[in-house]
Amino acid sequence: MDKKIGNILTIVLFFCFQFIAAENEKITINVINKYQEPVRSVEIGIPFLIQVVCEGFRPESDLQGFELLSDCTIQPYGTTQSSTYINGVVTERYVFTYVAVASKKGVLNLGPILAQNSNGKFIKSDIEKIRVIDIAQHEYTGNEAYILHVSTDTKKVYVGQKVKVHLKFCYNSRFENLAIESIAIDNVEFGSQDKDWKNGKIVLGGKEYSTKEMSFDIYPKISGTLIIPPFKASFIPERSQDIGLFGLFGFSNSKVIESFPKQIEVLSLPFYDQGKVDAIGKFNSAELQTSLKKAQVAEGVIIKMIVHGEGNLAVMHHPDFQVPEGMHFYEGNSSIESEKKIFEWVVQSEKSGSFTIEPQIFTYFDPVDEQYKKLATNSLELTIEGKSIEKEQDENIFKTEELEVKEKDEDDQLDDVIENLDTKETKKNYYTSEKFYKQNSSFFVLNSIKLILLILLLVVLFYLIGPYLMKIFFFKTLHYRILFWKYYYLGNVESMYQLFDRLALDYKFGLQSIELQDCFFKLNLSNEAFENWKNFITMLLQFNFAKEKTIEDKKLALDLAKQWFGVILKCCKEIQKNN
Repeated sequence: MDKKIGNILTIVLFFCFQFIAAENEKITINVINKYQEPVRSVEIGIPFLIQVVCEGFRPESDLQGFELLSDCTIQPYGTTQSSTYINGVVTERYVFTYVAVASKKGVLNLGPILAQNSNGKFIKSDIEKIRVIDIAQHEYTGNEAYILHVSTDTKKVYVGQKVKVHLKFCYNSRFENLAIESIAIDNVEFGSQDKDWKNGKIVLGGKEYSTKEMSFDIYPKISGTLIIPPFKASFIPERSQDIGLFGLFGFSNSKVIESFPKQIEVLSLPFYDQGKVDAIGKFNSAELQTSLKKAQVAEGVIIKMIVHGEGNLAVMHHPDFQVPEGMHFYEGNSSIESEKKIFEWVVQSEKSGSFTIEPQIFTYFDPVDEQYKKLATNSLELTIEGKSIEKEQDENIFKTEELEVKEKDEDDQLDDVIENLDTKETKKNYYTSEKFYKQNSSFFVLNSIKLILLILLLVVLFYLIGPYLMKIFFFKTLHYRILFWKYYYLGNVESMYQLFDRLALDYKFGLQSIELQDCFFKLNLSNEAFENWKNFITMLLQFNFAKEKTIEDKKLALDLAKQWFGVILKCCKEIQKNN
C-alpha cells in the first residue's frame, strides 16, 4: 500500500514539475543601445541591438516574426546559452542577439516572436513598441583634445539635389599619421571630392580648434531620411609620439575617434507630366555649338550643348536630342567646366542638303522657387555635301564590275603574250642576266657588309640604352600606340577591344573596375565620363558579335576609340606613378 502511494506521489510530483517548467517557458524582447543600456527609443539610421530571450526551453525551430517587420533591417549577431539553479530546478536561457537599423521615424512594433519547444508547442512573446526618433543633436564640451566633426550645407533637399558634406578633423594638440576610414552611404551618388586637406579654424563648445578640412558632394537617389553614418579617424596623438614601452618594440599608440551621425530630409520632386526632367538647380542659359557648318555625307559632326548654372552637374545625363529627318546621332562625351555642363552628340547625315537643328529644350527643377523651368537653345544650320550613301553604294558596285571585266581582259592578253614568246629568246635573256649579276657581284657584297655592320651597331646601341628608354612611358607603350594606329587606319574595330584589354592587363586594372574609376576621378573626369567609357567598351564588344556593321557605326567606333585611347594611356601613366 505504501509503495503504491509512493508511486502515485512520484507521478504527481513529476507532472507538477512539468507544469511548473511549462509555466516558466517564455520569450522576452529587450532593446539596448551600443553601450548595453536598455532603451525605449532609438535614433533613425543608428544601429541598436535586439535581444530575444528564450527562457526555460531550447527552441527547436528558427525564430519567427522578424520577417514581417518593415522599415527596419535586422541581421543576426550571435547566440549565447546559460543555466541557473533555483531550488534544485534548472532553468535554461538562450539569448539571440540581432543588430537592427530603423529606416523610418515613428513607432516600431517588435514581435510577437514565436519559437517551438521540444513538445512541439509554440511559445509567443509580447509586442514591444519602440519609438524611432530623429538623431540627437550632440553638443561638445570644449574639453576634447581631438574631434571629428561632420556637417552639411543643408538639412532638407529634393531627390537628386546636391548636398555638400564637410569633414573636419579638429585638434588643439599635435598629431601624426591622420587617416580617415571610408564609409558607405546608402542610396546616394557621389560627386566631386577635395583631393587634399585644407587648414582652417572652428569654435566648438566655446573653444577654438585648428582643423584639417575636406568636403565632398552627394546626390540622394530616393526620398525619406538620409543618414550619414559616423566617420572614423585614426592618428597618433602628441603624447604618444615620445618613445615609451610600446615604442621600444615598434608599436605606435594610435587613437581612433568617431564623428556623430547626421541626417538629411530628402523630399520627392513635385509631380511633372510634361516629359523628362534633366537637372535640379539654378540654370541661366543653354546653347548649341558646332565647329563645322559644312560636312560630307556620313561624316560625323560634333554638336555641343552647353548649359550654364549651378546644380547637380556631376550626375546630369544627356538631355533628349532632336534632329531633322534624314539625320541620326550618337551620344558622345560629357564634361564639367566652371559652372557649366557640356554635352556632346555625333551627328551624321545619309544624304546631302541643308539641315536645321531646331532649338533643344532643357528642363530643370528650381529648388529655391520650387518650380519646373525650361531653357531653349539656339538653332543650328548645317550644309551636307556629297553623294547619298545609297547612290554611292550603287556606283561602287558598278565600278567593281567594270574593274573585274577590265582585269579579265588584261589577263587574257598576258596569256597570249606568254604563249607567243620564243623559247630560245628566253634562254638568251637568261644568260644575259647571269652575266650582269657576275659583273656587279662585288657591289652587292660590299653593300651587304655595310648593312650587316649597321644592324650590329643598332643592336649594340639598343642593348645599351634600351633599358633606359623602356623606363620612359612613351617608349614603354610605343608598341600599343603602333598597334592602335594600325587598327585605326585599317578600320579594324574588332581588334580595338583586344588592344584595350591587353593594355589593362599590362597595367593591372579592369576595363570597368573601381581602380579605373578612381583614376578617372584623379584626372578630373566626371562619373558620367566613366559611364560613357563603359558604354564605349560595350559598343566594342557588341561590334565583335554584330552580324551587320554599317559604315557609320564603324566610323563612330573608330572616332570614339581615338578619343578614349589617349584617356586610357593617361590612366596607365597615373597607375604606374602610384605603383
